Amino acid sequence: MKIGILPLVVKEVEEDVLKGVADYIREFYSKFGFKVEILPFLTASDLFFSYNPIREQFLGRFFLAKVAEHRGDFSAVLGITDADLYEEGMNFIFGLANPYLRAAIISLARLRPEFYNEKMEKF
Repeated sequence: MKIGILPLVVKEVEEDVLKGVADYIREFYSKFGFKVEILPFLTASDLFFSYNPIREQFLGRFFLAKVAEHRGDFSAVLGITDADLYEEGMNFIFGLANPYLRAAIISLARLRPEFYNEKMEKF
């Protein structure tokens, strides 16, 4: 049983972020027999139709569908994107999941201090 992590990139998703997420998921799910694999980077260029220039955001459901397309023989797949996502009726979303597709997408955009014009602190 494997969980896939799919970087779905508009500009940049850092390797250390992917590794950190993979390590966390691996640590938790290894007790259930799951392995974790980081998949090759995938550009989100074919998802630009979902971009709303007024909001300067992407509609999250299309990113989720793209992630689900790459599930293959994984038990589940988690997409990680740098795109700022939203859904109708919401200002923004941090992520979106569908248990039937066994897929989820998380957005790093609003988790970064730079989004709010703040500096990143190094620990």
